[in-house]
Amino acid sequence: MTESLPPVLFRRSRVGTPRPVDPRADLETLDQLLRTVPADYPGLPGLHRRRQELVTALYGRTPELDLHLSGAAVRGHATDAALLARFIGAAAAVVKEVTKSVQGLKRLASHLQVIPGTGSVRLTFAPDAPEAPPESISHERLARVETAGLRRLVALIQVAESTSDMTGAEVAAALQDLSVPARRAVGTFAAAALRGEYEVDGVWHDPRRGSTPVRLSRAAALRLTNASKSKAQEVTTTRLEGTIDGWTWSSSTVWFVPVAGRGFRATVPDQLAERVAQLGGHRDLPVVAAFTVVTTFAEGTNRPMGRGYSLDSIAPLQPDSTLWQENE
Repeated sequence: MTESLPPVLFRRSRVGTPRPVDPRADLETLDQLLRTVPADYPGLPGLHRRRQELVTALYGRTPELDLHLSGAAVRGHATDAALLARFIGAAAAVVKEVTKSVQGLKRLASHLQVIPGTGSVRLTFAPDAPEAPPESISHERLARVETAGLRRLVALIQVAESTSDMTGAEVAAALQDLSVPARRAVGTFAAAALRGEYEVDGVWHDPRRGSTPVRLSRAAALRLTNASKSKAQEVTTTRLEGTIDGWTWSSSTVWFVPVAGRGFRATVPDQLAERVAQLGGHRDLPVVAAFTVVTTFAEGTNRPMGRGYSLDSIAPLQPDSTLWQENE
């Protein structure tokens, strides 16, 4: 049975050459229509499906963070409602605050959706594309702005899960460039997982960079909680020459080998990820990089315990225009 269309869509048209398909214009027209269609209109589901098709055509598939909760608080396919609500609320808050921090936004109307899964305590977090904005605003920026927050949250979880640094400096460095509210939200999110006694496993589906497994154990959640509120830190900067000896998309980390001294892992902000991946594709290429260095101290002492690194900038030591032309 076909769905009826609202009167506004019935128009006479001349037979002739069909107009070129323009997903952006069609999306704007459909959004204007959706503002006028009553909530009980029987064809509304079809219009929403069409809108999703246009969004996909215009912006690509929506990235998703698919999480499965297990642990002491999960029995079968059920868990305590209050604990789950606290976890979902903390997840929404951390994505919003991290997005604001990495995108340089003062305010953000969140479009993050949570989609319950079947067969387990399963949650899928995905940003929803807002209505087509005015031409003066970047469509891609508004439609996928929270993807940056989700991607950064995944990277933080990966660093906390994979680190072998017992001092907490590496995780602290991964948080260093975030705003105070964003760091506080990371700690609240990790604390909500601890409070619910959840072990979190899942997959980050990123159409741009592929899918990767995600795990937040209680140990990793504790590292994030501690790093988000640690005050026994010193933040400095350093400039080093060396080479790249490994790059990981999922955790957004690079292994850097300086000319003098031991190699170390550094977190990489999203805006430098493509450049690091590009430079890392050239074996033993000498580069010069600037890092923010976070030094942790034993509480109540001035004794350094560990150092963590966050990349600020990177470039070939001998700038070669052909290097960039090959990869454009």
